[in-house]
Amino acid sequence: MNVDQRDNQLAAEIEAFKNAIGAYASRLAVSPDQVAGQAADAEYFRYALAVQELRQKQQAMEQLENASAGRWKCARRRRLTGACLPRGAAGRLAGNRIPLPSVR
Repeated sequence: MNVDQRDNQLAAEIEAFKNAIGAYASRLAVSPDQVAGQAADAEYFRYALAVQELRQKQQAMEQLENASAGRWKCARRRRLTGACLPRGAAGRLAGNRIPLPSVR
């Protein structure tokens, strides 16, 4: 799940509401418990977004690490064998090789 720009905008609106509701709570007949509940909801929403963003960054880093690991393995195979075949290709190609005569 991706953090959308709209999620960040909603979080900012909820935060602004949380910061402003205290001055209007008595006029709106909102109890202190309701104000505290909304403040807790705003904090939880911010927390959930932060966790989601961290997870996205972690996944992006894992993808980069996997991609660079694949390039490293390919470069190593190329240096050792002269070719860099995709995973599993060597096994598929092995069946198509011309057998060499055995040396005794």
